[in-house]
Amino acid sequence: MPAALIGDRKEGYARLAGDGARSLHVRWHTGKPAKSLRPALDGYLERLRRDAQKAKLTFRSEVAEEQGTLLYKWQSEQQGRGVVFRDADAPRMFFLEVVGARKDSLLPVVRGVRASFHTHDGERELWSVAGVGAWLPKGMKVAKKQFLAGRAALQFEVRGTMVRMERWSFAEQLVAKHGLTGWAHSALALPMEPTATSEFEASLSHSKWMVATEALVRLRPEANQIEALVLRTRRQTPRLDPSWWA
Repeated sequence: MPAALIGDRKEGYARLAGDGARSLHVRWHTGKPAKSLRPALDGYLERLRRDAQKAKLTFRSEVAEEQGTLLYKWQSEQQGRGVVFRDADAPRMFFLEVVGARKDSLLPVVRGVRASFHTHDGERELWSVAGVGAWLPKGMKVAKKQFLAGRAALQFEVRGTMVRMERWSFAEQLVAKHGLTGWAHSALALPMEPTATSEFEASLSHSKWMVATEALVRLRPEANQIEALVLRTRRQTPRLDPSWWA
């Protein structure tokens, strides 16, 4: 479950809460490629060491190199295992770290996370959270976020354009009374007219005072969830279409 998300494509941090005491931390930073990843990792471990020292806790860490990446582990009141590497297509550095209780087995988890981790470059950027994903215009930044039981939402903004990506659980109950379009009008709280509808998809739009608002909504029965993308902009482009869905 997402617990924290800050930053943009250049630099940021995300934390996903797992079962028990385990959590996944992802940090990324864009800058001039350094000759070595080690100074960045050493600085991070030193901050952890100082924090442990202030709390009067012991702290141990180990670092190893493997195929151009750095594997590390640390142990204090909790323990962490992570990997540091560069994006092959852009000058970004990533920290992937799994934190858990001292008794947890974290190495298989961090190796699995690294194997499934991919980056993307192009005119659109992939954002995905809590089971919903979209390809958004490049350069958008997270402005607001909401993670609740049964609902997750991210709002992105850049130069007069806003995009909101949302996911609701319990879709069957939500659309049972008024259908997908009726539910969308109420849930999105936007005065939009449907331009295309079906049992599983709805497209809505509205324009006022030179501001265009569009929405795509889709029902995914296999996941029992509803997903929505809302775009509000004063520009002629971009325009929402199904290719935005990931």
